[in-house]
Amino acid sequence: MFFVLLYFYSFSFVLMYLFCIFVYLFGTFISYHSASIYAINFPRIFRHILTFSLASLMMQLRPPRKECMYMKKVGLYVRVSTQEQKLHGISIENQLDALQKYCKEKEYIIVATYNDAGISAHVSYKKRPALLQMIQDCQEQKIELLLFTRLDRFFRSVEDYYLVLSQMEKVPWKAIWENYETETSDGQLRVNIMLSIAEAEAARTSEKIKSIMDYKGNAAIT
Repeated sequence: MFFVLLYFYSFSFVLMYLFCIFVYLFGTFISYHSASIYAINFPRIFRHILTFSLASLMMQLRPPRKECMYMKKVGLYVRVSTQEQKLHGISIENQLDALQKYCKEKEYIIVATYNDAGISAHVSYKKRPALLQMIQDCQEQKIELLLFTRLDRFFRSVEDYYLVLSQMEKVPWKAIWENYETETSDGQLRVNIMLSIAEAEAARTSEKIKSIMDYKGNAAIT
């Protein structure tokens, strides 16, 4: 390929050179004054043509620039309580396998894995060591995205969710098995609506339990 291009440009130089000579001779034939002008400008014209041609040749022969693909740094959060694993078979290994495959498909780089095995989602986030480490890594900008399989792996307490979210320094998260994420404004709106509904349902459940307990208490008194 190099020799083909070199041959092509060499042939072009020869043609340009012959053309310039023709212009020079034609100017000499027409008038002495015109010939003087062409004779003076001829080296400059040829030099410009040569420079432009060499530059074009170098552009053609230069290897294509490789584009550097940016790989997003992500953290994986997995959690399962002992009771959940017995009832539903949601193991840490299954969660990690799914998350790692997802990262491979998206070409993400995994920089940290946070494992809160054997801890219930109802436990306060302050008693979840891996979650606390994740918060610290977010604050130190070590990760750019947090991934987990389902939202209930992350939180079930609406109050704790918002407390942790406020400490994550706006690092988004995504539940890969559900349509929940905070990377986009639509995703954030969907999560807020879902959490509001969950909070309302929890409040109604609490009111029902309180009503039943009050009824039983009054019945026992009478």
